[in-house]
Amino acid sequence: IDVSYQTMYKEIISYSIPFVIVSLHFPLIMIIDQLTHNNALGMAGVAVRLQDSLFTMLNMTTNKIVMIPTSLAAGFAISLIPFITKTYEKGNFKEMHRQIRTALGVLMFITVPASLGIMALAVPLYTVFYEYSFEGSRLLFIYAPVAVLISLFSVTASMLQGINKQKLTVFIVLGSIIVKLILNFPLIIAFQTAGAIVSTAIALCIAILCNMIILKKYAHFHFRETFYDISKILIYSFVMMIVVECTVLLMRLFVSPTSQWGALMMTIVCALVGAVVYGVIVMKTQLADKYLGAIPNKIRNKVGFL
Repeated sequence: IDVSYQTMYKEIISYSIPFVIVSLHFPLIMIIDQLTHNNALGMAGVAVRLQDSLFTMLNMTTNKIVMIPTSLAAGFAISLIPFITKTYEKGNFKEMHRQIRTALGVLMFITVPASLGIMALAVPLYTVFYEYSFEGSRLLFIYAPVAVLISLFSVTASMLQGINKQKLTVFIVLGSIIVKLILNFPLIIAFQTAGAIVSTAIALCIAILCNMIILKKYAHFHFRETFYDISKILIYSFVMMIVVECTVLLMRLFVSPTSQWGALMMTIVCALVGAVVYGVIVMKTQLADKYLGAIPNKIRNKVGFL
């Protein structure tokens, strides 16, 4: 096949720009917070000496912990595109729908319990990584669920690129950035630093909804079964979160979360409890079989009560 360099470069650039814009989505959100946060806090009457420390908690400390479960989304996003593109170009919609359903399910299967676990362990986690801070822990508690939204956006945006709708992805990203920009000031004035997190969540929700509408229209994908599985994951994760919260309250009788060693001990014990509780539930209900292949049966052979 004889392809000119000009045509080849044009094709590469046209496909790479949407990828770059999607990858810049969250950094742009952080830049908006950087440009507006302190000014909005000043309008809300927050003392100047507190503004920088609150911004540090928003974009430098809590953000790093929240990004731990979202790192999985990056791997999914990269690996999804060639498989979805292949089945889409072949017109094999049944296989493509299975890939989309599995990808969304596995993503939620891991990120939802991880995010709710961070919420339950907000105080000891923040203390372990940084130092004890009531405000920092509160912001981490509010920020943790946003990890699910960041992951969902990354994966659904990659799915659109897989079905050759990357130009629409660019408009969705730009639209969500505009929503973030419009909402940031009033929400920070209303809720202080937590308002920046709320505006991010709203912008991401709108972007995810747009991605899903496009997937339904052009990939003919129906979300009913996926939503049903996600609802089960949410219920099981909330049960796990309640058990972890109870474990935290029990350990507070013996260990203080304000010291780093106490917080570390609390984090390790509670994380293990949460993993066991969630693991037992998904094994007993056989939800794990849907996403983990042969692994659940291997575990059952070794652990009889599962």
